[in-house]
Amino acid sequence: MKRFFKAMTAVLAVVLMAFAFAGCTANVSGKTYVYSEVVATIPEDASTIEQGLITTAKGVVEETFKNAEVTFKEDGAIGAASTWTQDGKTVTVKTGDTVTTTYNVKGKKLEQSYEKNGYSFTIVYVQK
Repeated sequence: MKRFFKAMTAVLAVVLMAFAFAGCTANVSGKTYVYSEVVATIPEDASTIEQGLITTAKGVVEETFKNAEVTFKEDGAIGAASTWTQDGKTVTVKTGDTVTTTYNVKGKKLEQSYEKNGYSFTIVYVQK
């Protein structure tokens, strides 16, 4: 019986910790993030040509974003004509009514992901 209570206490502690950490989402308001890296995923069955194209595209993305910086102003503005909102771990950027970018918050990192047909690019930003 003593083992049962120890096991149940351990299970309860794990469940409580999971609930506690589930609410830990970084608020991006007033923070600036800078480009860190781009991660490309290529399907295992991709041809040599496709692999080469993705590698080239990754280089273009790296060059394009190498000096990128994103600041989420406290008034909800981002840039001159866009606004941002945060719902949990998701930050959505809109220009007018059009969603232009979606970021996933992971601690002090933001990830902007694009996926199609097994290929993916994830642009990673870190908090400044």
